[in-house]
Amino acid sequence: MLTNYLHRRFFMLSDRPFLALFLRMLCNRAADGIAYVVTAWLLLKLTGRVSSVAFQLTLTLLPSALLSPVVGVWTDRFSRRTILMAADLFQGALILFTVTLLLLDFQGVWYVYAMTVAVGISTLFHQIAARALLREIVRREDLLLGSSTISIASQTGALLGPVAGGLIAFHGSETVALASAGLLSVLGGLSVWRIPRGPAQARPASAGAWGWVADYRSGLAALAGNLAARRMFVSCLVFYVSVPFLNFLLPLLLLRQFQLEVTAFGLIDALFGIGSIAAGLALHAIEQRVGERRMMVGGVFVFGALIALFPASGHLAWLGIAYFLTGVFFHSGVTLMSELQGALSPQVQGRIMSLYNFLLSILATAAIQLSSVLLEAAVPVWWAYALYGAVLMGFALLCLLRWSPSPPPAVEASR
Repeated sequence: MLTNYLHRRFFMLSDRPFLALFLRMLCNRAADGIAYVVTAWLLLKLTGRVSSVAFQLTLTLLPSALLSPVVGVWTDRFSRRTILMAADLFQGALILFTVTLLLLDFQGVWYVYAMTVAVGISTLFHQIAARALLREIVRREDLLLGSSTISIASQTGALLGPVAGGLIAFHGSETVALASAGLLSVLGGLSVWRIPRGPAQARPASAGAWGWVADYRSGLAALAGNLAARRMFVSCLVFYVSVPFLNFLLPLLLLRQFQLEVTAFGLIDALFGIGSIAAGLALHAIEQRVGERRMMVGGVFVFGALIALFPASGHLAWLGIAYFLTGVFFHSGVTLMSELQGALSPQVQGRIMSLYNFLLSILATAAIQLSSVLLEAAVPVWWAYALYGAVLMGFALLCLLRWSPSPPPAVEASR
């Protein structure tokens, strides 16, 4: 079984479009990891306030809250390859422009916030387009294997990025670290050039503003008419709000409460990626052995328990082991997302993913802002970890245990 599994994975990587998307995700996530560590450290150093990090993450999520519906329709109308390439190149140019401002010694932090908004817009485009493009180039029966392979690239980048960002910023400078992130974004965008354009007939016809409304409503109808897809949609929202929420809490816990150095911050964050990569290598084989139901319910429950227990000690060994295991069980979210995407045809992926991004940004913004207010009022950071972990454990037992399905049928004709 293992030999056949590895053969199928490497066979997928021999496909030119899939390999290009794999390399793009590797570069993009490494760039995001570097920028995340450097900007969080820079803002805390310059302002000394929790609210600065909360405000930065809110600005990152703002484009998703405002622009997701428009981006979703565009993703289904136009070439997802072109959108992805343009978004990555734009992001790289913006980061390099911020580096220029840092070198010119501009006062204040306004340009860091401005970069955050602009990069958030770029991130919105490539998040939606990348998910939709994966469903376009991978057959439905290979979607879990393809998703887990792409997730390995993503988590490898997330592993290398924070470590590189922390080391370069600590031993060198923030400008060199951010310049590296900008160049990686450009390299990721150029790799997308190897992916062929999608078929024009797969895109909805454009008819102005009313056509946009009609396109978006047809995408929502595809979701509304599929109970299994709706359940996986909600499950993905509850699960993946962990990404921005934990990104907000981690620097506060490590740098402020436990008084660790930025290198330790980068190392611990990278261990999350190592755990996720380890899980991704074996995800498909494990699911075949233990079953999809146990994979989803058990994975989400243990993920929540690890989050709740993470701040129990400030000892570096405990933090490293706990975040490694959190990364391992975070990969159970790939199964949730694969179920959602597999339940819908490639033609509506952009619109459904845009709605998902919109609602996720609203939930994450609310969680971050509420936590920021309470943390500024001297409430300890651990309560936020404990509360969200309890929510995940309860959701796994009360909802996923009943919802975890057999593979649901597609709403429209699948590939």
